[in-house]
Amino acid sequence: MVQPPGAFLHYPEGVTTDAAGNVVIVDSDNQRIRALRGRFPRTTLI
Repeated sequence: MVQPPGAFLHYPEGVTTDAAGNVVIVDSDNQRIRALRGRFPRTTLI
């Protein structure tokens, strides 16, 4: 798998899933919430 630019996690603090099976990660050093969606994860910045 190839990481998109800027997709590295720096000090992830929390992870959860939602009812649709998406994975949500709190990345505190990057000040981002990252959502991995679908069967083959794609990163979405929120």
